[in-house]
Amino acid sequence: MLKKSLPLVLFLSSPSALQASESALEEVIVHGDFRAASLVNSPQSVSVVDAEAARQRGATHLEELLNTLPNINFSAGSNRARFIQIRGIGERSQFKEPINPSVGTLIDGVDMSAMGSMATLFDLSQVEIFRGPQGTQFGANALAGVINVESVAPLTGAPNHASLSIGNYGTHSVTLAAGTTLDAAGKWGTRIALQQQGSDGFYYNKTLGRHDTNGRDELSARWRLRYRAGENSTLDFTLFSADIDNGYDAFTLDNSRTTLSDQPGSDKQRAQGGSLKASVLLSEKIAFNATLATAHSDSEYSYDEDWAYPTLAAGTDFEGWEYASFDQYLREQKINSGDWRFVSTPQGRILGETSDWVLGYYAINRVQSLLRRYTYLEGDFTSDYDTKNRAYYGQLDTHLSDSVVLNVGIRHDRWEAEYADNSDLRIDSAEQLWGGKLGLQWRPDAQRMVYATLSRGYKPGGVNTDGTLPDAARDFATETLNSLELGYKWRASDGRLSLQSALFQAQRRDQQVKGAYLISRDDGSTEFIDYVENAARGVNRGFELEMQWLPHRNLALQATFAWLDATFDEYLAPPTQADPDGLDLRGRDQAHAPNYQAFVQGEYTLSERWQFVVSGEAKDAFYFSDRHNARSDAYVLWNAQFIYQGDGWVGRLWGRNLGNEDVAVRGFGSFGNDPRNGYEVGHYVQYGEPRVVGLTAEWEF
Repeated sequence: MLKKSLPLVLFLSSPSALQASESALEEVIVHGDFRAASLVNSPQSVSVVDAEAARQRGATHLEELLNTLPNINFSAGSNRARFIQIRGIGERSQFKEPINPSVGTLIDGVDMSAMGSMATLFDLSQVEIFRGPQGTQFGANALAGVINVESVAPLTGAPNHASLSIGNYGTHSVTLAAGTTLDAAGKWGTRIALQQQGSDGFYYNKTLGRHDTNGRDELSARWRLRYRAGENSTLDFTLFSADIDNGYDAFTLDNSRTTLSDQPGSDKQRAQGGSLKASVLLSEKIAFNATLATAHSDSEYSYDEDWAYPTLAAGTDFEGWEYASFDQYLREQKINSGDWRFVSTPQGRILGETSDWVLGYYAINRVQSLLRRYTYLEGDFTSDYDTKNRAYYGQLDTHLSDSVVLNVGIRHDRWEAEYADNSDLRIDSAEQLWGGKLGLQWRPDAQRMVYATLSRGYKPGGVNTDGTLPDAARDFATETLNSLELGYKWRASDGRLSLQSALFQAQRRDQQVKGAYLISRDDGSTEFIDYVENAARGVNRGFELEMQWLPHRNLALQATFAWLDATFDEYLAPPTQADPDGLDLRGRDQAHAPNYQAFVQGEYTLSERWQFVVSGEAKDAFYFSDRHNARSDAYVLWNAQFIYQGDGWVGRLWGRNLGNEDVAVRGFGSFGNDPRNGYEVGHYVQYGEPRVVGLTAEWEF
């Protein structure tokens, strides 16, 4: 795949390949930084995906876009891809223990970092993915990067629209979005958006004779209100609600899409929240930006731990060896946050009118309550985990000349955490954390920019709460990440070709890794004790390239490519059933860190009415976990869409994974779960979506 793709990548990146064209790429604006800036002027590795790109994939959830982006991976172990990894860094699951996310997720200014199921894409404006530690602006929950999702705002001229989509596996989606001005002067505007989507899922439960035990049923609603006081002053108010009622029944004993569980689980989430965002020009020199946000979420994550039924081994040599257990995690989470910052205007530069500046204060309170019901517990387990974070930050961008800018940012966090559970464990902790960046950017002309950035990110430590763990595994330290990034961005003067590339090397210290102690029960089955520990060090280095090209007014091409080398310098994983002496991981790739990823897409306009889009995506094999050697398979997927432009409506015939490849999105390899072979150690995987095809109709009004 790489040998075939590399010539195409080099050809697309060559300015000499341009042909005459009357078209130009639309300028992309990044909104998630301190100041809105064009993509070519943003001195960092950031990808931007707009609403049309999502529609061209038939994507209604963030997980259906991730494979188009360089050095982004995800893990399931649930119905949706809750856990995202950027440049090989990020969580892969959550069970009993509270976690602090490595990848931050913001939806219209609301921190939804631990609520990945919420990332539906209805009435989308754009998604911005910031790669690398964001230690100045986002702090503790942005060790690996940040995903910023923005919906369409009122008073932007966006049309009202509705859509209806149907596909195989019972796939369906209905959306409606409409907005209007509320006064004659056009200062007040409102917009409402609704989406209901679902499917039967991609598994058949043979025990129950059902096709929907891993199905989806997702209802989302949003209301936005905007007041535009002046050209540079706005007030935005957003309310949202989500009711995610998904099943979870995805692991099988023979790695098929036919499950045997008699107690299918759930992956549910009900959430409400909102944000108030103010942007006010205080004077010609200073602007004030503030965001207040709140969210409340109730979720259920549960699964049939034995993946089968009590008489599975009947008639075999291991009859009676079966076990039956069900594990349920009910979480309530409340988040309240505020971000206040002063931002200079061009007229407000200091130090001899050479330096733009930002000063800000950030506060967030997060309360997480857990109720766990598990077959092998004598009683229910409950815990409360409260965290408080208070941060001061600032950034100075000094123009050393007309073409060179020095970026200096710093952030100081005071992190406090309180944990308590009904096993009488009480833990209070507090840390002083700091991060920031030092960067230099050079713009030789209006089309090109070169930058170099040294940044520092951090992720607070914590405590493993299971009392059966040995003392040495009861706590883990704060992880820090020092990253050096070199980047180049270019946009052709005629606007028909753009590219951005980045080289990076990140040093992880006290690297937090996910592990599990495995304890054999008397019946031969295995109990997991999930926990986090620190590896000594790890190195993540790589390369990213993104390109868009309009070689002809009827043809648009884009490509992304990523290479990643993420390895452990030193780490001995704990013993498992498969490796009773532990596993020496020195020099081995970190989990969920594929060595390469690639994406190519072509969009051809056949006529005034017809368009055709085809894309391919490739991903290298990767380890599922840092505690065993089970790996995914490398794969190449193909997707396509025919688009018909009607009078006031658009029709789309779309398909993803047209080759019907089995793509593993989560896996285990350190235990056995099949009583028919005496619980021999096995390799088990959960598959992502197979071939999915559908029809979508869209109307604007």
